[in-house]
Amino acid sequence: FPNDYPAAIDSLEPELHFRLDEPPDGLTVTPAASYSPDTFVSVEETTFVGKVAKSSETYSVSLWFRNTLKNDARAITAYLFSRGKQRASGLPGDHLGIGGKHDSSRSGKLFVFNGDKDTTSVAGSTVIPTGSWNHIVLVRNRDQVKVVLNGQLEIEAELKSTFGDNTEFCVANRSDNFAPLTGNVAEFAIFPHALTNDDAVKLHATSGQPRGVRVIPPYG
Repeated sequence: FPNDYPAAIDSLEPELHFRLDEPPDGLTVTPAASYSPDTFVSVEETTFVGKVAKSSETYSVSLWFRNTLKNDARAITAYLFSRGKQRASGLPGDHLGIGGKHDSSRSGKLFVFNGDKDTTSVAGSTVIPTGSWNHIVLVRNRDQVKVVLNGQLEIEAELKSTFGDNTEFCVANRSDNFAPLTGNVAEFAIFPHALTNDDAVKLHATSGQPRGVRVIPPYG
């Protein structure tokens, strides 16, 4: 990323921002992970757990990720982020993931799931190539969710909010430790407000990466 990329993120006033090129001060990391200035954090069974200062019906998340599992390797390829109490019964919360072989129509595509009680999920249409780096902005605004993938709107839908007054979140995993990401994560930030489409595009454009999903040779 360009040297001014962290400043571009901070200009949008995140509550928390972790580059993840070194161990993050302020997140609980289990188990330990490896970090590099070039590839950022490498994860396989790792969960990063944190808390925001107060619960709100509106928040946003920005992060970069790289998934190295094939999209048909397991039922759900990976979970990238959860806003929900860790190991809570019924999984109340927002759970952002990549579909796997459980539903072939969603394999490799982003989805947001709001837990076992409401059992509703919404999905995108873009297949994310294994081994590619991608940028996501997730926006929760009351009972609406939006996901911008690599500077382009991927999901915009009504999805009931179920996390209540919870302030916990986790990165690179789901709140019950199901289907953790295998790959890398970089530049995670969580905001106490709804980012606009222009904000999401800015966060991607400032990175210097091309818009949209890049088609790459088969991985592995």
